[in-house]
Amino acid sequence: MTGTASPTKNQRLPYWLLLGHSLLVLFLMFALSQRWLVSEPPFDCFYIPFLITSGPVYLLAHLVQHKLDGGFTPEQTMLAWNIVPGTICLVLGGVQWFFVGVLWLRFQNRRRLRLDEERLGAANTPQ
Repeated sequence: MTGTASPTKNQRLPYWLLLGHSLLVLFLMFALSQRWLVSEPPFDCFYIPFLITSGPVYLLAHLVQHKLDGGFTPEQTMLAWNIVPGTICLVLGGVQWFFVGVLWLRFQNRRRLRLDEERLGAANTPQ
């Protein structure tokens, strides 16, 4: 035995969120390459599933996508609409969800400590 404690199930939450988000974005990139779930014009360049999975990160990715549109030929447009925002959502969205998990654990730990202190205080008060 090494003496290091393995993380509890709750402590793994940020990693599970990161993994789940990454797998979902990779699947959505595949889905977009197959033209699944594509919106109708005039919203056809805005991929709603990326927005749902990555939140505000996709808004940044969408802006970058439009800035880079001029560098692609019309035949490469779908590739640009997939790879550019998909990669940004994969990286920055993954970081976002990892920190959401970290913050969730921090709030839960604070709550647990507060409840333990209240129980300890109630047990030490004379009746």
